[in-house]
Amino acid sequence: MTGCIAAIAAGIICGSIFFTETTVFTVKKIYEPLLSLLLISVGFSAGGEINLYNLKKTSKAFLLLPIITITATLAAGLLCGGIFGYPPAFSLAVASGLSFSGISGAIITETAGTVPGALAFAANLIRELLSFIFVPLVAKKLNIYSAISLCASTAGDTLLPLISKQDLSAIVPAVYNGIVCTALAPMLVRFFIGL
Repeated sequence: MTGCIAAIAAGIICGSIFFTETTVFTVKKIYEPLLSLLLISVGFSAGGEINLYNLKKTSKAFLLLPIITITATLAAGLLCGGIFGYPPAFSLAVASGLSFSGISGAIITETAGTVPGALAFAANLIRELLSFIFVPLVAKKLNIYSAISLCASTAGDTLLPLISKQDLSAIVPAVYNGIVCTALAPMLVRFFIGL
């Protein structure tokens, strides 16, 4: 979490000092290949985490988890967007980042501008940061699947140690939910911001 905050601060400082049209063009040109590399890294990491023995012993009901996570996230996005007066398509685009702040911020910045992109980045980053606080509470008061759903794409990487601390049998469902959400987030953001 400290590294994430430091990276954001470094980006803000560099953006305020070195901001030119050439810099923006260069960043836009290289961000997609870098994000593709990030997705490959997430998949590689997830593949290393999955243990077939645990998969055999885990209830297959977790296969529905990404559908529930995405549906609940989009509904919450519409509700929050309505409360703050944002258009439904924009609200759905921000929510469909599924806590993958880098991708949602980058795609929305490219399509709608810097301020909407920053809002999308902040909303998804805040979701990730709040998950660090609420995962233990949700796992204890509700169940581990609710805690995994709360994390969305970060269930398979950043928040996996915290989830596994609550319940070791949740590793496979968490990685699965994280992979599916991470893979679908770019497509969903592009779809909704294009409406």
